[in-house]
Amino acid sequence: MSAKLQVEIRSTESITHSTIYLQLQDISRLDVPSQVLSETIAHGVTIAPDHPIILTIDHAETADPRLRPNLRVHVSQHGHRALHSGDLLTTETYPIGPDQTAIIVTVSPI
Repeated sequence: MSAKLQVEIRSTESITHSTIYLQLQDISRLDVPSQVLSETIAHGVTIAPDHPIILTIDHAETADPRLRPNLRVHVSQHGHRALHSGDLLTTETYPIGPDQTAIIVTVSPI
């Protein structure tokens, strides 16, 4: 069964023609990289403090009680997955529950 989560991404800075990497990650295991459960990628996006972006991501995996699903957002001004100076990133944890349908997250410069 597919479950969709609506994510409103708010920014403290402006970036035009960016690529947004929206990932649902399992952060339940310590000392290992997070496992990506689901991902949405949007290209050519303009984000600004007065222009939040709304994307959706599949989150059916959050029903597994062994997982600790967390939302991570990377707004790349270069279009690369690797982090670069000036990119925007979530700096807080955003846990996602199995019945959750919407969330607001904030990205800040790194």
